[in-house]
Amino acid sequence: MPEGNKDARDDLRNYIQISTNTSRQILLHDLLEKRYSLRPYGWPDHEVLILIARLLVLGEITLMMDGGLIPSDKIYEAITTPGKRRKIIVLKKQASDPQAIQNARTLGKDLFHEMGPEIE
Repeated sequence: MPEGNKDARDDLRNYIQISTNTSRQILLHDLLEKRYSLRPYGWPDHEVLILIARLLVLGEITLMMDGGLIPSDKIYEAITTPGKRRKIIVLKKQASDPQAIQNARTLGKDLFHEMGPEIE
């Protein structure tokens, strides 16, 4: 699919990053109803849900409900049901420092005589 509105996605990404840095919990309902549906944005709910879906596919965020991560096959049902949106928490995925991964790979090579994977 085409990129769509890159500025909107970047704004959502920045809002999630700032909220995570300040240890604020992000409820999907609040994101839709209190942030992006009001002025100055005025975005429809489905447009914001598309942006959320793009960030999910990119692996930048995860969704949690009732204390557990929502499996990928249940996400559509959860985000399209207005009653469940009040319980869904948007979480930014924490990525490891690339230098720390490289150091772990080097240590693994020293100990086991073979390099580990490049991913976390």
